[in-house]
Amino acid sequence: MTPTGQVATSYPDAATVFSLNLERAKGKIPQFVKPQTLEQVQTDVRMVTRAETAPGGPPPEADSFPEHFDGARYAVTNGTWLSDGVRIDTSYREPRRSAGKHGAVLVLSDAPSTATSKFPDSDLSILAITPRPSPPGGEETKSPILGPFYMTELRAELVGKTILGMRVDDVIRAVDYLASRGDVDPHDITVVASGHMGLVALHAAVLDSRIKHVTVDHVLESYDSLLKAPMPLDAPQDILPGVLLKYDIPDLVRVLGRRVTVSDPLPGTANLAGPWKP
Repeated sequence: MTPTGQVATSYPDAATVFSLNLERAKGKIPQFVKPQTLEQVQTDVRMVTRAETAPGGPPPEADSFPEHFDGARYAVTNGTWLSDGVRIDTSYREPRRSAGKHGAVLVLSDAPSTATSKFPDSDLSILAITPRPSPPGGEETKSPILGPFYMTELRAELVGKTILGMRVDDVIRAVDYLASRGDVDPHDITVVASGHMGLVALHAAVLDSRIKHVTVDHVLESYDSLLKAPMPLDAPQDILPGVLLKYDIPDLVRVLGRRVTVSDPLPGTANLAGPWKP
């Protein structure tokens, strides 16, 4: 019914959802905001992500630990926890060393049992978890471009949740577990994550001061860049409704200060599923 078969290419003044979003954002998103304090960002993160878990609670309940391996230098236990009734895949590697408290690393990974092996020479305790949904995915046939979590995130929003916020709850519970162990120094816990999980780690570190340092790579550089991307790829698990009315990712990095190391951030036009290329 149009010369090209598409309204957007047949009419020079045609609007799209993308252009309408940009125009609407001009009148809603604050352009000049004074730098927020850590306390202000913590409040905003709670409001936007809907994360509910407060640091210092009881450690998560073990659902099953079916595999245990004793080695010359390490003991490794693979199993699952229950977090809000949801099973979380976990793997814990404990070094065989003298008694006393020592540091620990929390790794966020889709494959916990192999993630601990990425620290072959470390004498630290290594805990790897897969924040929910665990195992990940299951909606890839709904919208391959938007990613496997498109419908899951929409359903989360319907009940006042976000995937990112629920994952932050899982991370804080994992820190509770490490802090409860007699062989771990609760003041020497670091978090390592990449991609979508890196963004989870940044939010968790803002809320939980027990995280001494967080190292992330290939994390979305800003929600503003995502807003300006005509077709975001695999973004739903990162999306937080209303986030730009309160803060952006650079604000998280700023308030964390020396507690954070970020490498290879991704623009909103990148394929957030990886391999990570603009």
